[in-house]
Amino acid sequence: MKNRAGWLALGVLAIATILMVFFVLPQLRGTNQTAEKPPAPVQPPQTTAAKPEAVVADDQVASGKMKRLSTEAEKSVAALEALFADQKIPEASVYASSRLAAMTALKALAEMDIPTNLEANLADSMTKAKATAAKALQLLIKLPSAPEEAAGMIVNIGRALHGEPELAAKDDGKPKFGVLRVEKDGSTVIAGNAAPGTKLDVLDGDKTISTTTVSPNGDFAIVLDKPLNAGDHTLDLQSTSQDGKVVKSQEQATISVPDHQNGDVLAMVSKPGEASRLMTVPKGTTDGAAEQVNADKQGRVPAQTADATPPAPATTSPTPPAAAADPAPAPNEQLQITAVELEGDKIFVAGTAPKNSSVTAYADGKQIGSSDVDAKGHFVVEGEMAISVGQHIISVDLKDANGKVTLRASVPFNRPAGDQVSVVAPEKLAESAASPGSAASVDSNLFDRQRDTLAKSFALLSNLFADGKTPSLESLAASRSALEFALKAVADFRPTPSTNAADTSFMMRMAENAGKAQAALKKVEPASVASMAAALPELGKLVQAALEPMQNAAQVATAKTATQTDGSAPRTISQEPLQESSNTVIIRRGDTLWQISRRVYGQGVRYTTIYMANAEQITNPDLIEPGQTFTVPDKALPESEAEAIHRNWMHRHKP
Repeated sequence: MKNRAGWLALGVLAIATILMVFFVLPQLRGTNQTAEKPPAPVQPPQTTAAKPEAVVADDQVASGKMKRLSTEAEKSVAALEALFADQKIPEASVYASSRLAAMTALKALAEMDIPTNLEANLADSMTKAKATAAKALQLLIKLPSAPEEAAGMIVNIGRALHGEPELAAKDDGKPKFGVLRVEKDGSTVIAGNAAPGTKLDVLDGDKTISTTTVSPNGDFAIVLDKPLNAGDHTLDLQSTSQDGKVVKSQEQATISVPDHQNGDVLAMVSKPGEASRLMTVPKGTTDGAAEQVNADKQGRVPAQTADATPPAPATTSPTPPAAAADPAPAPNEQLQITAVELEGDKIFVAGTAPKNSSVTAYADGKQIGSSDVDAKGHFVVEGEMAISVGQHIISVDLKDANGKVTLRASVPFNRPAGDQVSVVAPEKLAESAASPGSAASVDSNLFDRQRDTLAKSFALLSNLFADGKTPSLESLAASRSALEFALKAVADFRPTPSTNAADTSFMMRMAENAGKAQAALKKVEPASVASMAAALPELGKLVQAALEPMQNAAQVATAKTATQTDGSAPRTISQEPLQESSNTVIIRRGDTLWQISRRVYGQGVRYTTIYMANAEQITNPDLIEPGQTFTVPDKALPESEAEAIHRNWMHRHKP
């Protein structure tokens, strides 16, 4: 019994030992090791790598610069706007000083450098700030020098700087000349626009020579009861509202009536800061210089007022001629070589391209040089290269920001003999042929003006009947008289022998159509509103036939221009051959009209001849653009006339 109990005790002890050795002790050791083991470090959450300190510094510097320049620009523009607050007009000197300060601040912002490694949002903000400042700067540069003329334009500068759309220019209500016809005997028709319902006076000097009431459409037409006497006259327009407020036109008409039937009539309308408009000109006079000619010679638009719909179908805008199927892109829309000038071994290549791009020019595959395209789309590449007499090819490559050639223009020309020669694109040559100094100039410019006058005269008559209105007999008589004058001028037009055959044929056909309209108008019973209303639709069709658009040389050249590409090389525009021109100059860096005039005419003051011959390209004779090509008439204006124009410019535009 005792032995059995002993064995049982030994068995229990053995089992306990086994449990202790193999189960309990290992668990105790594991717990201790775990307790003694230091805790694993807590891993921080994954984060984006921090910016290098240099990049952060660049961002801060660039951001600070943008804020500073933007603040200065906004303050200077606000100061300029404040000068005109509450319809005030500042003194010219104060306006000029504030304008210059704003120009300086905007220019600094527009030309601000943008580092390449900036944060994306900051770079985008700086790009937008530069763009809005550049737009505001362009508007500021275009402001007239006279503060009273700039008043209505100031608001858009601040809007442009803040990226807001421009406000449409409001009609200031000041009287304006639209039609001015003067005959040799002094008979005069005047038509135009002014504030509706106001009393309009025509003054010759300080004497009122005619009075009428402006229609609800804002139109007026006057036939002077008494013809103007022989001699010179200065006519002004003045309107008076019902509350007695007097508004005088900024435009002024200068008229010269001959003292005999063989003399010539001259009628010109001028306005400060703008080129004069010749309304009635002496036959055979080189008059185109002072006229801002409608360069595209598209159809004239009889309907001139936006709030009146004339009843006749012909009063709507004429439809331009249909273009040829799949025409080649017009070279002047993308890249065009307009002229090449040679002076010994010096060569100058001028043209047009997308603004602020870069170009490289070649002669027969050899590089002449490179140039940047200015903000107005002009370039001139100059270099030295001997160009022998004979056939050559000039090409110009347009490059993108990475220097890749994206477009190429190529043009052949025959280099004539001579140390100093110029060759120009056919359309430029056509413009030159129609420039002042040639008989073709008088034909083209005078014919354009006469048809413009016809369009305005018919619009004036049509608007009297717009929206079912019944005009007064006085208004009807004046408008009818204006239309009679205009139709007679076109019907009697005869081009000179030097005008090319195509233009002569077109002008004669338009004259014939005007004659038909003239005959129809004569059949309308005078002093009858009902008769005119009934005849107006058919009369409108006849007038429209005399206003058919004329295709110009640039359109013809464009139709002949081919665009070539082989799929791998850059697209190439192949222009019509350049042609020799003896009266074309390329404007180079540093050129002035005064210098060119001294070189060509012997006197700097005769720059007015060149200025007036290229008025559509020149907004300020003191600021001409490198890369422009100007026509230089063979004969300069008379010295007395040149000096008079120069004095007038200095008086109106110099502080």
